[in-house]
Amino acid sequence: MNAAHDTVLQVRGLRVEFPGSAGTVQAVRGIDLDVRAGERLAIVGESGSGKTVTARTMLRLLPPTATMTGQVLFRGQDVLSMDDDALRRYRGGDAAMVFQDSLAALNPVMRIGEQVAEAMRVHGVPKEAARRRAVDMLELVGVPDPHRRVDEYPHQFSGGMRQRVVIAMALVNDPDVLICDEPTTALDVTVQAQILDVFARLNEQLGTAVVLITHNLGVVASLCERTVVMYGGRLAEVGSTEQLLTGPSHPYTAQLLKAVPRLGVDSALRMHAIPGQPPDPQHPLPGCPFTPRCPLAEDRCSEGAPPLTGRGDDHVAACWVTQDRPDRLDVLVADEVAVAAPRPAPSTEKPVMVLDGAEKTFHARQRLLRRHRESGVRALDGVSLEIRPAETLGLVGESGCGKSTLGRAVLGLQDLDAGQVLVAGGDLQTARGDELRRLRRRAQIVFQDPYASLNPRHTVGALVAEPLRIHRIVPSAEIPARVGQLLELVGLDPGHATRLPREFSGGQRQRVAIARALSTEPDVVVLDEPVSALDVSLQAQVVNLLRDLQDRLGVAYLFIAHDIALVRYMSDRIAVMYLGQVVEQGDADEVCADPLHPYTASLLSAVPDPEPRARRERIILSGDVPSPADPPPGCRFHTRCPIGPIARPDREICATTPPPLAEVRPGRFTACHFANDVPDLVMSRENTHVQRG
Repeated sequence: MNAAHDTVLQVRGLRVEFPGSAGTVQAVRGIDLDVRAGERLAIVGESGSGKTVTARTMLRLLPPTATMTGQVLFRGQDVLSMDDDALRRYRGGDAAMVFQDSLAALNPVMRIGEQVAEAMRVHGVPKEAARRRAVDMLELVGVPDPHRRVDEYPHQFSGGMRQRVVIAMALVNDPDVLICDEPTTALDVTVQAQILDVFARLNEQLGTAVVLITHNLGVVASLCERTVVMYGGRLAEVGSTEQLLTGPSHPYTAQLLKAVPRLGVDSALRMHAIPGQPPDPQHPLPGCPFTPRCPLAEDRCSEGAPPLTGRGDDHVAACWVTQDRPDRLDVLVADEVAVAAPRPAPSTEKPVMVLDGAEKTFHARQRLLRRHRESGVRALDGVSLEIRPAETLGLVGESGCGKSTLGRAVLGLQDLDAGQVLVAGGDLQTARGDELRRLRRRAQIVFQDPYASLNPRHTVGALVAEPLRIHRIVPSAEIPARVGQLLELVGLDPGHATRLPREFSGGQRQRVAIARALSTEPDVVVLDEPVSALDVSLQAQVVNLLRDLQDRLGVAYLFIAHDIALVRYMSDRIAVMYLGQVVEQGDADEVCADPLHPYTASLLSAVPDPEPRARRERIILSGDVPSPADPPPGCRFHTRCPIGPIARPDREICATTPPPLAEVRPGRFTACHFANDVPDLVMSRENTHVQRG
């Protein structure tokens, strides 16, 4: 089974189409690929490339409206022609799937053990045997105390633990193939690293072939041996992960790699963005689908689709130009250097936003023995921050640390129990009426999901005009002209003001949201995960736009994100939060190069690197983030800290005395009793260059 070329799943000539309002949607346009026994295969590409449709076709999970032609062969048997009984045995028995949203994949009113066992019961396993197997699988995927937690419900598990449960459900029947559709996208970087470790361990111990669908090339480099690149419903390139990430043979692969944010990239340079938009699957091009965006395109590229041709051992690419002249791609990669955009010197002006001693506890009333008992989740605990004109303050931390609550407080959308939020000379926490409206004009927000934040029934012009009308920024007669200026400012055609949000791509919708936020001429804009829903190429476009607008308008940003490499690139300073407190703060480059808190060091060590030859040794944290309703005494990080009492029992002070956020170097603040030991922790886990076997 583990022979290098024992193919368990073959896709041959696969085409998938869906009916659409403007014509047939050609999602997959004739692809061939193999999944080998025991391998870890990645399928990457932008939204609309066909990667998820291909993965779901492998399990025949597409809706009845889909038209599928070609073959999907599991050990010689065609999945597309299986009857219901054979398909039931195949799904879950021979092949299984792990979905992106673990909470949606689990039944909220069923116990965890029942759900894991159910996957075996439908295949005829007796109830007691299924329960024992469920406990064993939960232990295998790293769920602590599985004998007890098997009787808990999904809401009692963290996001990372729920994803482990979903993995256990997929593996209970020992499938030969495990298909994972963006299984780590919604997870924090530390939890993502833990889940990747689970996949790697299960692959090694059980010999399960793992097919990973993702847009994160760092995840690909850290886990997968072979990679498939898709674009416009076709295969662009296939080869070993090291071949593709170090010596790509397709212009799209090369461009995709250059757009990935990395910790070591000079933040004074613009991010590389692929020009244009992905192709419309309702109107596919006859030739290479990448032609309109390709800097190497020639006339023949638009005339016929190039075939996959060999570029070395097991390495193929579909490109007319590099097939004849591989050196053309080398020149592209070497010469296309990002245009310098120097960051201005740190501002010494008065801060445009000051958060002083912010405290917030969310209370939930519980009825217990006919008495009311109040329990509280302490989301913010004495947080103080400030942002100066034209400065970007990055805010990072795991889910539940208080980042979003802080962002809402900055906008006056969250009442605090204590503390001040000072914007434009006023306190958003105490202002009322006209004064509150005046202050809120000075602080705006761009949300993560631009489609959800824009009213789908209003035109783009009406959406951008609404703040202008509410705050009476310009006379009514001048609003259409101002809307056109704002759309042009964010790189959109003013003539598209009459269109609805659904007529724009994800990146374009986010530009509309940015135009709307800037319409009030704010002093500070909260950017709450503004690009996490976008593909890496669209991310680069929006990030470059945000920096250009900041340089032009002098607006300040509070940039909230879980992608630390992106936060470092965008930010002048970074604040790291853990369980409602700031544990480190300082210059962005200095914090990432020389962390002074063990939590910051662990976050940085978990960032996946798209360079396959360099593997960062991760700092292993013990357990999950404690509940913010019952935070640990002393330093809140001590229950997971690699240099705290877990590793050094003599350091009892960490468990009893909260460390203050103190300035240990000019401009560098940390809340750690043993900050001097953190550099040694980092040095002991320096990057080691390894050759992938």
